[in-house]
Amino acid sequence: MPPSVIYSVVRATKPEIVVETGVNNGISTYFILSALERNDSGLLYSIDIKEKIVSNRFKEEKEIGWLVPEELRRRWTFLLGDSKEVLPRILAEVKRVDIFMLDSGDTYEHKCFEFRTAWRHLREGGVLLSDDIFLNKAFEDFIKEVKPSRTATFSLLGLLRK
Repeated sequence: MPPSVIYSVVRATKPEIVVETGVNNGISTYFILSALERNDSGLLYSIDIKEKIVSNRFKEEKEIGWLVPEELRRRWTFLLGDSKEVLPRILAEVKRVDIFMLDSGDTYEHKCFEFRTAWRHLREGGVLLSDDIFLNKAFEDFIKEVKPSRTATFSLLGLLRK
């Protein structure tokens, strides 16, 4: 996933609400929060099913999002749980989302669930980002289903504009 694309999208669109599924080490989270901080506005809600990960590089257990420095965490709310339960709840609470970033479950069914759930709450002109778009046809099929105003791909990252 090209973090510079994520950072650039957040800087350019100046979102108030960003929702992300899948945190892991926190690389995307870091770039989203850095851009929000630079914009001097916006909040990020991140969902992950686990609290800890085993880092392949360091061979030790780490806290989810461990790459995110403390000074960026003031704009961040981490929600622990399965996105099938947590995502609908947080979307109902925030009502409207400016950017949705899917970086969690890689199955076709899971991606379709998150795309459809988030799209209903994505504001007109909002952006949906998805990592690992070539693992299955979910992203491609979703484009046919919703006919977004814009599409773009950057390596494994896909972007749709509502």
